[in-house]
Amino acid sequence: YIISALNIVASILTWFVLEDSKTIQPDASVLSDIVKVIKMPVVWLIAVIVLTNYSVYIGTTYLTPYVTEILGATVAISALLAIVRNYVLQFLGGPVGGFIADKTGSTTKIVAYCFAISLVCMVIFFAMPGKPSLITLLVINMIVLAASLFAMRGIYFATMEEVNIPAALTGSVVGFASMIGFTPDIFMNPLAGHFLDTYQGIVGYKYLFAVMIVFVVIGLIASIAMLKIAQKKKQELNTSLEAN
Repeated sequence: YIISALNIVASILTWFVLEDSKTIQPDASVLSDIVKVIKMPVVWLIAVIVLTNYSVYIGTTYLTPYVTEILGATVAISALLAIVRNYVLQFLGGPVGGFIADKTGSTTKIVAYCFAISLVCMVIFFAMPGKPSLITLLVINMIVLAASLFAMRGIYFATMEEVNIPAALTGSVVGFASMIGFTPDIFMNPLAGHFLDTYQGIVGYKYLFAVMIVFVVIGLIASIAMLKIAQKKKQELNTSLEAN
């Protein structure tokens, strides 16, 4: 309710505060931009990165009942871990991811690294037995996983600059990628619910972890493909500068 109210207030303020661009063309220009965006392979890669990241993020929300039902933690501890994962790490993940990306000079490389870290974390969740004696290890693993996901969420749209997407198309790219990337809101929770209701105990979570691993692998492949395109674009730019 609070988030909805804030969005409504923001939309009303936008109507009165922001001025319409004087240079924008009629709707035909918007449709033309959309067609251009759809034809760009890198845009589809960004959409896949957003989709896979968000799918795994939704899956991590089920680590809260996993900690209580399988690892035997108290509800209070589980709630504290959920707050740390969903708010503290979310608050810090984006800025830290951006800082590291700036230092390394490659956003796409950091996204690929984060997917690789997420893959290791998910394999640990899948392979480890759900024993209370392993709760410390698995909680640390959960924190590392959440940190890598939030670091990605803070920077994955910044990859557009590295693959030379025109500034005029960035709005259309973000809109199109978001339309595809946030579809896990439709299917991920019902899918997780199906596994946890159909298969009792840790078995249901293992099925969920397996699905999350598949998403991470797909995201890792997409991010590596993006990284190769970004490196190629950089080489072409350097060659052009040297020629001049």
